Amino acid sequence: MPTLVGKSDEEQRAWYREMVSLIEEQTRERLRKEGKKVLGRRKVLAQSPFSKPKRIKRSPAPACHCTEIDRWKAFRDAYRSFASLYRNASRKLRQGAKKVKFPDNCFPPPLAYTGESTAPG
Repeated sequence: MPTLVGKSDEEQRAWYREMVSLIEEQTRERLRKEGKKVLGRRKVLAQSPFSKPKRIKRSPAPACHCTEIDRWKAFRDAYRSFASLYRNASRKLRQGAKKVKFPDNCFPPPLAYTGESTAPG
């Protein structure tokens, strides 16, 4: 994590302790505003890990989790660009092009076996 680069082990531990305290404080404040309470240790341990929820949320999962709309839009735009590059490269490959550049961090689609080796050498 860039924030911790060059810090000693003790400074890193102090930073993590501070972050946990901040998260706990923010959660306490949010729960107070919402009028909610946490279950607590006893009730959590009394639950069966095999029980099913009474209601299941049926909404689709988000493409990514962001706290800021600008970051979500940046992710969406980057994904659309990646998908477009991938589709175009895939189409060229299926049309018989030999040297096709695919976007970074992806696998080309599998092709039908032709008996020809594409392995070097």
